[in-house]
Parts: sequence; C-alpha cells; structure tokens
Amino acid sequence: MAACFQLRPGSDDRLADVVGVLRAVGLHHLGHSSADLATIRERVAADPAFDLTRDQRIAEVDGEVVGVATVNPEALNVDVHPEHDHPGLREALLHWGEARLGELGRPLCVQTPSTTAPTVALLQASGYRVDRSYIEMVRRFTDTGPPALPRLPDGYRLRPIDPSADLIALHALDDRAFATRPDYHPEGLEEFAARHLSHRHFAGEWSHLVVAADGTACGSVLGARRPGRAGGYIAVLAVEPEHQHRGLGRALLLSAFAAIAALTLESASLHVASDNPRALDLYTGVDMAAGERIDAYRRERP
Repeated sequence: MAACFQLRPGSDDRLADVVGVLRAVGLHHLGHSSADLATIRERVAADPAFDLTRDQRIAEVDGEVVGVATVNPEALNVDVHPEHDHPGLREALLHWGEARLGELGRPLCVQTPSTTAPTVALLQASGYRVDRSYIEMVRRFTDTGPPALPRLPDGYRLRPIDPSADLIALHALDDRAFATRPDYHPEGLEEFAARHLSHRHFAGEWSHLVVAADGTACGSVLGARRPGRAGGYIAVLAVEPEHQHRGLGRALLLSAFAAIAALTLESASLHVASDNPRALDLYTGVDMAAGERIDAYRRERP
C-alpha cells in the first residue's frame, strides 16, 4: 500500500467527512449528490448487523478523509474523492472490501455508477463483470403531459397509507412481493420502518395502498424525497404475487404520478433491476424513460 495514505476503521465522528467524499464523487461523476449525513446515520442505526468499525474503512491523507469503502447488505461500495485519487488507494479499499465480504461469507459484488470510470476500470482489470444493473427510470411531466387517473379492477380500492397502522401489513407485503428476487435482502420490521415509513424523507403524499374488498393489503407504493434531487421518488412498488397481472402496479404508479404532479414537481423516478423485464415493460408503458445506471459487478473467488 502506498505510504501517502492510511486505512482506518469507520467511526461515527468521521461520518461527516465520509459524506463530504460521497458528495464530491456524486457531483463529479453524476452532476448531483443525494449524500446526507442525517440519512446515513439513520441507516447505520437502523441496521443492527452493520458495524462501522468492521464494515467500513476510510482512507486518510494527512488526517483528511479522501476515500471510503463500505460493505452494505447489498454489495461493496468504493468511493474516492476525485481530487485525491492517489495511486493504489482505490485498489487498497477494494482489497479490504473483498476480504470483509469473505469474512461475512458473501459473494464478491461491487456496485458503482456506470459513469465512475476509475472504479469501472479497476473492476474490469480485476476480473469483475457486470451481473445486473439498476436503472433509474424517469417520467418528466413536462415531456409527457399530466398523468392519467388510475383505474382499478373491480373489487379493489386505493387509499392513503397510515405509517403506523399499516406497518405490519406493508412489511409482510414487501417480503412476499420480492422474496423470489435474486437481489432481495429481508429486513426486520424495525429496519423496514426506519428505511421507509418513519424516515424523515418518507413522502406520504404519494404513498398509497391497494386493498381488496375484505380489507387485505394487495399492493403498495412508498414515496420518498431525495436530498439534492428534484422530483418525486418511488422507493417501493410492491404487489402481492397472487394479485399480479391485474393492473394493480400500473394503478399504483399512476396514483403516485398524479400526487407528485399535483405538488407541481416536474418528474417522478424509481430504480429497477435490468434482469426484471416485466417491471421494465410496466415502467416504459407509463412513459418512463431510462436514465442513470448503477452496475453491480461480480467475480468468482480465486
């Protein structure tokens, strides 16, 4: 490892410096950044299995944080300040992350925006290949006009979400809707609530629940606001497997679009995995277009 930098365990008192790195990376490679100190602290607190000292390494040069590697439940993330990309630093962070993933018994998976050229080049040179991508789908109301009003099939109705009363039903719905996805990571009830319903960026204005005639929750859309980003974000769109193929997902999307547009926001967005063609067809069918892409790279262990 080059002598100009040192790797140290992550800690709460350095999180503000980590956010500074993430913001610089986002602005340089994407033109924007949603990195937010309060949000990151909330995520750390919400995940009992995550430990900053074990699951994060920061790179320092003369006491300044210039890079960070974090082992999240989904994958490893490696970020280096674009003005401090010292030789060997990115490689050192990647190698630490690979070792930590091995300790946890997880596959070698690294996620990075497709525009982060230095990390992409390192991963490709290290034998990683893209396994799947997470595509931001965007509907810009200035281009497509106002959204249509949702139409539900007979026997279903749409209502606003009550974050407290609906928590258990929404958590169970999320689990059943995504359990078969290869990238799904189950969350406990408290973690689910902290990430979505009790989060300060939760957008109840465009969050809705579809219920059957007997009151059973059949589908949901959960909205969120993203710091530093305009428009409304859809964090979760879930439909019970036995109620799919009935237009519920489309109705939930259109209900969110209508609520977002009513707030005079110009766009709505969400993320979808590239290996989910049914979802991609649904989103393009409601006038959403592909935008930024986060690639998930994988390689086999030696």
